[in-house]
Amino acid sequence: MNSSAPRLEERLDSSNPEQLSTRRFPREGVWWLVIVAGLLAYFLVMRTASPIGDEKEHVPQISRFLNWRFTARPGLGMLPVYHFLVFLGVTAMDGRYLHDVRLVSFLGAVLCVPAFYVLARKLYERPVATLRTVQFTFLPIVFYLFPLVYTDLWALLPVLLTVKAALDDRPNLSCVLGITATIVRQTNIVWAGFAWLLFLFASGEPISKQLVKSWLRRTKWFVVFFDAFLAFLLANGGVAIGLGARQSLTVGFSVANIWFFFLLCSGFLLPLWYIWSRDAVGAIRRRPQVALSCLVVLLPIIYFTYQATHI
Repeated sequence: MNSSAPRLEERLDSSNPEQLSTRRFPREGVWWLVIVAGLLAYFLVMRTASPIGDEKEHVPQISRFLNWRFTARPGLGMLPVYHFLVFLGVTAMDGRYLHDVRLVSFLGAVLCVPAFYVLARKLYERPVATLRTVQFTFLPIVFYLFPLVYTDLWALLPVLLTVKAALDDRPNLSCVLGITATIVRQTNIVWAGFAWLLFLFASGEPISKQLVKSWLRRTKWFVVFFDAFLAFLLANGGVAIGLGARQSLTVGFSVANIWFFFLLCSGFLLPLWYIWSRDAVGAIRRRPQVALSCLVVLLPIIYFTYQATHI
């Protein structure tokens, strides 16, 4: 091993401004302009579009609040926290229409971008953190949601802040943010658990009985929170809120999710296709029978197992 190679903590140390090249700063500014221009252009295109996908579930709940009916719609499946916050924003701007709802939802969703940058800045130097933020913003499954009336990005915001607080070694704040994330969307309990485990493994020390005791003592409010959530699951009969949502919710394994995962990975790694294309074409030319066999086997499997569950 090369002893002169920088250690991980040295490579990730971003506290020393002398390590940063000032010649990169203008490029960072350009990237931020790309982010702002892309988000604004996409919002303006989608601003007056008809409701899409799950918007048909969320918009009626917000309309219910705008009509001063403060009850959850049957089958909503979650606490209407997001919907109430959007209602407050729309009411403050004296709005009533779908484009007003989308504007408020968009303004809340874009807060994920600076939140992600702050989190990335904890791990990388500023130019790299900016590049990671660009990748996050234009990740297809994320970028698609910014102008839509969806809970996803509003729920993602406290998750990012929860992890950031964990990396800052602030267990109480991380727990509060984890509770907030779970209230917005109950499935975020998984990410609260992830942040909780960060406090155990962040030190890099070998797992020992003493270390676990110290970890449980420092993160006692997480333990209380998880106990309370378990009680909620038992009393409620599941994660989904409301009897109608629990009855309509189907839980099981879907092969289509595997193909959807591969599709997203392919889109995310698209810039690498060009780098790998020459090697890939060479491999196909050397062994065309292998490539043909893969197509013959995989295409029928995809055809007979794929089912679009969200379109």
